[in-house]
Amino acid sequence: MRRVIYVLLSAIAVLALLYGVYWLDLQSRTYHFNQKLTVTVSTQGGDVADSSVSRVDIQHYTKHDMAGQLGYARQLAIRGEATVVELAPGRYLFALIQEENELLAYKTFLNVANPEQPDSIKLTTTHYKGFVKQSDYPMLVTFADINNPKSVQLVKPADFAASFGPGFALKSIALEITDEKVTEGVVRKILPWIREYDEKQFDGETGIISAAPNRLANTLGSGNFEAGEKK
Repeated sequence: MRRVIYVLLSAIAVLALLYGVYWLDLQSRTYHFNQKLTVTVSTQGGDVADSSVSRVDIQHYTKHDMAGQLGYARQLAIRGEATVVELAPGRYLFALIQEENELLAYKTFLNVANPEQPDSIKLTTTHYKGFVKQSDYPMLVTFADINNPKSVQLVKPADFAASFGPGFALKSIALEITDEKVTEGVVRKILPWIREYDEKQFDGETGIISAAPNRLANTLGSGNFEAGEKK
C-alpha cells in the first residue's frame, strides 16, 4: 500500500513539475523593438529635422485561470533619450522621453498592434512608419538659457512662434520601427549638466512640490531626457 501511495505521489509531483514548466513558459514572453522618433520643424530658413532611436521592451504575462481561460498582462520599459532639434544657434527643441513613449508605437500603429494582446512580435519583424497624432505628442520643451535648467519652457505644438519667434512651426512628428541603434550621448553633449539632476528636479528640489514657483522646472529631471540604463 505504501508503495502504491509513493508511486502516486511521485506521479503527481512529476505532473506538477511539468505543468509548472508549461505555465512559466506561457507566463512570460519578452519582445523588443527599436523606434525612431523624427521631429520636423518649419523655420525661416526651411525645414529642420532630427531624430532619436529608443528601445522598447515588452514582457507579456499569460496564464490560464482555473476555468481554463487565458489571461494577459504586460510590462513595458524604454531606453533612449529625448529627440533634439537645433532650430537656431544655441536654441534647441527637446521632444521628451516619457513613460507614454513606451506605448507610442501601439497608438501610432493601432491597426496592426494591440498592447493588450501578445502580438508585439509584429513590431519586431515588420517595418512600420507613420505620423504620430497630435494627441499623442511627447512633451516639447526648450531652454531660454541652455546652461540654466531652471529656464526650461514648455513649447506648445500649435504655437512655436511664442517660443522661437515668427516663421517657426511644428510640421510633423513621425515614428518608425527601425533596426538602427539606440541613440546615446546627444543630450549630454548639449546639456552637460544633466546628470546633476538624477536625484533632484531642475529647480533644485529633491521632490515634486505642488506649490513650487517654477512648476515646470520642478516636475522635470534627467529622467525626462534620458531613460533606462545610464553609463
